[in-house]
Amino acid sequence: MNIAEILLIALGLSADAFAVAVCRSTDKHCASIQDILSAAAVFGGFQAVMPVIGMLAGKSFAEIVAAADHWIAFGLLAFIGGKTFFAAVFPENGTVRKPIGHDLKTLLAEAAATSIDALAAGTGFAFSSVSGSEKNMPPILMPAALIGIVTFAVCAAGGFIGKFTVKNAADSKGRKAETAAGIFGGLALIAVGTKILLEGLLQV
Repeated sequence: MNIAEILLIALGLSADAFAVAVCRSTDKHCASIQDILSAAAVFGGFQAVMPVIGMLAGKSFAEIVAAADHWIAFGLLAFIGGKTFFAAVFPENGTVRKPIGHDLKTLLAEAAATSIDALAAGTGFAFSSVSGSEKNMPPILMPAALIGIVTFAVCAAGGFIGKFTVKNAADSKGRKAETAAGIFGGLALIAVGTKILLEGLLQV
C-alpha cells in the first residue's frame, strides 16, 4: 500500500468528521479560530489513535466492534443533533440556548462517533504491506499519522467554511441566522449519523 492509497483512505475516513466540523462552527460559540483548530486537533487525534487501537486489539475484537459501530455512531450523533435542533427551535427566555456542541464532552462524543470506522481500518493496515515498514517502523504508525494529519486539515477547513458562511448571514439576519444555523447543524448531525448507520447496515 503506497502513500497515495493511504491518503485516499484518510480522506474517506475524514469525510464525516468534516461534516461535523462544519456544523460545529455554524454556531458562533464554536467559531473562534482557537475553537476551530482545537476541534480539528481532537478529530485528528481520534482518527489517528483509532487505527492503532484496531491493530493492537486484534482482528477478532475489531470484527465485534464493527458489528455495532454504525449503531454507536448513529446514536451519539442523533442524540447530539437532536439536542442542538431543539435548543435552536425552543430557546429559553427568548434567547438561543448555549449550543450543545460547545462543551468538551460533546466534542469528544462527536470525535469518537466519526472515528469508529478507523478502528477497522487499523486492522486492515496491520495485515497489509505499508510503505515505511521496511524502515523498522511498525506498519500502523505511518498511515495512522497521515490519517490524523489529513483529518486535522480537513476539519480545520470545514470549521472555517462554517464560520464564514454563518458570519456573512448573521451580518444581515442577526438572531434568525443563529437559530437557522442551530437547526441546520442539528439536522446535519442527524443526517451524518443516519448515513453512517445505512452504510453499516448495507455492509451486513
